[in-house]
Amino acid sequence: MIVNAVFVALALMPPILGPTARGLAFWMVVVAIAAINGMFHVVATLRTRTYSPGVVTGALLYLPLAVVVGTSLIRDPQVAPGTIAEAIVIAIAYQVWSSWNHRRHTRTTSIVFNE
Repeated sequence: MIVNAVFVALALMPPILGPTARGLAFWMVVVAIAAINGMFHVVATLRTRTYSPGVVTGALLYLPLAVVVGTSLIRDPQVAPGTIAEAIVIAIAYQVWSSWNHRRHTRTTSIVFNE
């Protein structure tokens, strides 16, 4: 729940900041997180050959969003190459944190239910 709350808070920042360099930078982070998360769920489904919760949203919403909006942002002169690189690093770190948090929660839950 915390992971999703952080993502929603990030997604609310661009409309608040408007079409400024900072607002577009936040959009770039949101788009990068959406792309990484969408790819994560698709890869997880293909690897495990089982349904991965989030794969439908990732494949049908996040990945197209990343392509359309990401392409537009990359072409915008207010979005510097460094901003794009930072957004990608933040998105990867967010996904690693999200995965770690999910594994930690799953381990805790399985210990509680197995006792």
